[in-house]
Formats: sequence, structure tokens, C-alpha cells
Amino acid sequence: MARLEIKKVPKDFRYLLTIKEIKDIELECGFKFVTISTGNIGSADHFEKESHIQSSFRLLSIHCNKGEDKWEANIHQSGFRKELLPTSLEQEVKLTIREKIFKYVTKLNNSLETDHIRRPQLWCNLMVINDRPKFNWSEQT
Repeated sequence: MARLEIKKVPKDFRYLLTIKEIKDIELECGFKFVTISTGNIGSADHFEKESHIQSSFRLLSIHCNKGEDKWEANIHQSGFRKELLPTSLEQEVKLTIREKIFKYVTKLNNSLETDHIRRPQLWCNLMVINDRPKFNWSEQT
């Protein structure tokens, strides 16, 4: 299996993180993803400026397995319509994602056999509510 499994998205759609940004996260965490993949469009909705919930969509997921002596993880991004994430929020969202991934990887690397973590997953959904990002994180062990 190739390390990069990248699908192109149609015009006006995108993924949140570039490959370079994911590799920077790997360097920061001291952890290398086995597979970096992108997939289908997670949301083709439009940004609704006048609505309370202006947009809502899935950003990424991380799936892990315990190897012989270390955790092995795959990161997957869903595509979304560019307008769903206003440019003014992009840096804040990316910083929050980086911090969460770092904490998550650190938690896995420091876990003990008695923590009973077997096939952990981290899911990230994002909503823009009243021009502010709101994250919905879901962790499974």
C-alpha cells in the first residue's frame, strides 16, 4: 500500500491540510502516519451566512492499530466545499487540529497495556456557528 493515497476533488472543493502540513505535524509529534489519504466529498453544502449554524462538515479521522512495539496510524481527510470554512477562520482551525493531533498521539504513545486501548480512532467534525469554529471530537478506544 502506498503511503499517499490522494484523490483529487472537483473545482471549488478542497481538503483542510496539505501534505506538507501533515508532514509538519508528523515532525512535531515524532510520529509518522502509515497512510495519508483523502477521500470523497464529505459535504457539498453551502455556507449559510444568515443561519445560526452556518456550516457543518467532517474534516478528518485518524485510525490506529498497535504494532509489535509502536502505534501505527492512518490519517484520512474528507473533502468539503471551499466556502464552508471562511478564510478568516482557517489558521485558528488548523492550529486547533495540530494541537489535538499532538495530544492524541502523545496519549497513545504514553498508554499502557492496562489502558486497554486496542483500535483507537479520532474523528473531527467542524461547525461554524455565528462566525466562530466549533469542533466536535469523537474518540474511540
